[in-house]
Amino acid sequence: MDIERPPALERSGHALSMTVGAQVVRVLASQQMNLLLLAIPPAFVCSYMHFQPAWTFAAAFLSLVPLAALLGDITEDLAMRSNDTIGALLNASFGNATELIVSIFALQHGLYDVIKSSLVGSILGNMMLVLGCSFLVVGL
Repeated sequence: MDIERPPALERSGHALSMTVGAQVVRVLASQQMNLLLLAIPPAFVCSYMHFQPAWTFAAAFLSLVPLAALLGDITEDLAMRSNDTIGALLNASFGNATELIVSIFALQHGLYDVIKSSLVGSILGNMMLVLGCSFLVVGL
């Protein structure tokens, strides 16, 4: 992804001439999905104010969507800038970051069935995706 630097980002003296607020607006406006980042503060509020679990889950889920996309973009960018081995290692490591995070929190709370279900679901989902792509390619 090749991004041009707008004139406002050129260096003037020692600091960038673009304010923090302008940078936040630029990031939020760059993709529509980034607007879901605005759900991060409500997720924290719902958690600390002990709202109903459904509201906390919904806010946290909405805020994770753009963060997962951002992690994928960063991983792809790092993989492009490194060799094939490092790129494959990065994709394998960070591609399963959500399963790892869910497993860590579930393990801390003793939810072993959640860990098993998450791992089985991830394995089955990956197997079905590869099988479906194989059928699609062979069918074309």
